[in-house]
Amino acid sequence: MIKFFRKIRYNLMSEHKTAKYFKYALGEIVLVMVGILLALQVNNWNEDQKNERKKEVYLQDIYKDMEMNIAEIEEDIDNNNVVIAACDSLLTMANNGTYYNIGEEALFGLIVKLGDYSLLQLEQGTLQEILNSGTLQIFTNKEIRNSIVDWERKFIGVREMERFGRDGMNQYFQKLNEFIPTYKIGYNTKEGDYTNILSSAIRKQYFNDISLLNTIGSIRFVAETLNALYTDKIAEIVHFNSLIKKELGDDLLITK
Repeated sequence: MIKFFRKIRYNLMSEHKTAKYFKYALGEIVLVMVGILLALQVNNWNEDQKNERKKEVYLQDIYKDMEMNIAEIEEDIDNNNVVIAACDSLLTMANNGTYYNIGEEALFGLIVKLGDYSLLQLEQGTLQEILNSGTLQIFTNKEIRNSIVDWERKFIGVREMERFGRDGMNQYFQKLNEFIPTYKIGYNTKEGDYTNILSSAIRKQYFNDISLLNTIGSIRFVAETLNALYTDKIAEIVHFNSLIKKELGDDLLITK
């Protein structure tokens, strides 16, 4: 087509038809510009399609990660409930003076259970990849985009409380090591025999140590507070996934 216009232009110049020459020259320029614009449109369309597919894959991966995070948080809530129950049992025995009535193995199980502090292991690799790769702009849904950006910030309070719980657990076991000879477990003792580890004198010392009992109360407080925070985070994650499900639709939502 361009060669056709060029041939006409040359003929017009040779015939000194300047006005017609400029018309055809202008037509040739317009044709080139139209071709460029069409090429750009096709290129932009292809790029949009690639980004759309990339976004769909990312959203599918985020959805699966969030489902695993919900399961992880629920497991930690269950574990914290066991810790809370152990704290309640120990504090009740301290208040009532009934710590002599429980068997050695059962008591030892309660004492060491307080070491199971919570530390969420969350799946967030997909979110970090999006932020580190600079592909955040492909997410046109503002609420989804904000959820991606704010993910780690929303867990700042949780992480602080988890660190507080870890510090309390360390303080608890440091105090415990002062008077409970745990090294005797499996050493010159029969399996399940905690008589020499939790003697009457040691029990009395344990259940009358105000500092230790305060630490147990602190561990309970942290576990209960974390469960409240975890419950809130589950609700936020469920909402996040509902946005993704709405964005993708059931046909594109692949969770396996």
